[in-house]
Amino acid sequence: MLLCDTGVLLAAGNVKDQAHRTCLRLLRQADGPLLVPSPVLGEIGYLLQSRVGPQAEVTFLKSFGDDGFHIAGLEDQDIRRMAELVETYIDLPLGIVDAAVIAIAERLRLTEIATLDHRHFTVVRPRHTTAFVLLPRFRRLAACRTSRVHGHLERAVATFGSGGHRCPELAARSPSVLENLSV
Repeated sequence: MLLCDTGVLLAAGNVKDQAHRTCLRLLRQADGPLLVPSPVLGEIGYLLQSRVGPQAEVTFLKSFGDDGFHIAGLEDQDIRRMAELVETYIDLPLGIVDAAVIAIAERLRLTEIATLDHRHFTVVRPRHTTAFVLLPRFRRLAACRTSRVHGHLERAVATFGSGGHRCPELAARSPSVLENLSV
């Protein structure tokens, strides 16, 4: 099970992003479901629509289910924890979306997070482990220049950010996901 932050999804979906191949590889090789926190869904929808277009949103949404993405919804306890996190890291600032990713990871006792936002996720100390394992590993990204969106590193999956060019690297993940990725 891999919890996905926005930056990896955007990079994986944009063939022009320098972290594209690294993020695609990460998502293709992940064991178990790929979880997208519900606040990430809203953030990526906005970014895809504004940067790539509405067809990119459609393609992303069609990549849910089966061997594709699954929503990780927020629970009341997550909202309370998010408030604590945003307040504790107010000088960072952490933000609602990153706080949601952390709260869900804590509740599900996940130690690995797929993110390009190492700035925020290396600072926060989770309750259930000494630190998160951030994937892809930072040293893998050292050769890549990653894109910044609203001050945060962002990411995505499949072809929705590729300007209509199919991303064959993701095709190996699942035929059902592949069917949904025709932009």
